[in-house]
Amino acid sequence: MKNIIKKNYLHIIILTLNVFFLFIFVKKALLNTDTKISYLSFVLFTVLYSIVFRKKMLMEKIREQEQIKSKWDMALKKLKKNKNSMLGLGIITLMIYIVMLAPFLATYNPVEIDWSSISQGPSKAHWFGTDEFGRDLFSRTLYGSRVAMGVGVLAVMINSLIGTILGLTAGYYGGKVDNIIMRIVEIWNSIPFILLAIVLMSTFGTGLINLIIVVSLTGIMGFVRVVRSSVLLVKEMDYVSAARVMAIPDLHIITKHILPNCIGPIIVLSTLRIGDIILTVAGLSFLGLGIQPPTSSWGQMLSSGQQYLSVNVWMSVIPGICILLTVFGFNLFGDGLRDALDSKLID
Repeated sequence: MKNIIKKNYLHIIILTLNVFFLFIFVKKALLNTDTKISYLSFVLFTVLYSIVFRKKMLMEKIREQEQIKSKWDMALKKLKKNKNSMLGLGIITLMIYIVMLAPFLATYNPVEIDWSSISQGPSKAHWFGTDEFGRDLFSRTLYGSRVAMGVGVLAVMINSLIGTILGLTAGYYGGKVDNIIMRIVEIWNSIPFILLAIVLMSTFGTGLINLIIVVSLTGIMGFVRVVRSSVLLVKEMDYVSAARVMAIPDLHIITKHILPNCIGPIIVLSTLRIGDIILTVAGLSFLGLGIQPPTSSWGQMLSSGQQYLSVNVWMSVIPGICILLTVFGFNLFGDGLRDALDSKLID
């Protein structure tokens, strides 16, 4: 790193001398042949040195990108060899297909009431049975997957975006900025998660939009801490120090040099957070603070079914299995990503 910094200083000194001599030549109007030759020689040397120096920096940047690409390739190979992560990926893929094809796979309208088919078990007409209003459980389960996955993905996108910005800011600038952000994170994390969610949902009211906002607010701080830790490691690397010496703008350094090296932990945490959010949404809906009837949601279906366990156990078992399977899939895949990516992209 010392050699890189010395070469940067030499580059800056040469450019400074060039400007200084130009000022002297113009100021004193030294236009004789010898002066012109001296100045042109110095300018030519500066230009050639700049070309060589920029070429060297470009080659270092290319090697850095190739190294990152090779790490991604190694991580992908390691991920493919992990049977648990592939099982998790298979479950996630299945859920994605269900979400996309739900309107075509549903055999009935999920909110249509049929008083002649109340609380029936699985049959040819109703594959998963019906609920207390005669609504088809298979159709409601399919549409419930759209709510679970939709809320999970949207909330994680908000989590990761805001958390990454705050984490990059705290880790890169440090000092008072870091102290203020991290104190807010510590205070926020000291509040019990479920209590905070209940208070916020009770304050803002139930509904899909409010649910997404509340779940997003409660998950930002995890991203702040993870991204900050990664930034503290990456910003001490040679190429980041060289970029600072060259007076490259902070925004360029953060987005081009630091952020790409934080992608691994962000991906891992995002995958794990989707499973947590699906479980949280189901819990809030179970308590009556999430998605409200007649909209289909697994948590609300689970809550309704507990009152009819003695009549139709499938009303609770089926949404419970769906929640368990989906969370299990994201956790398996997230653990595989952690093993394959997390340690690789921080080196």
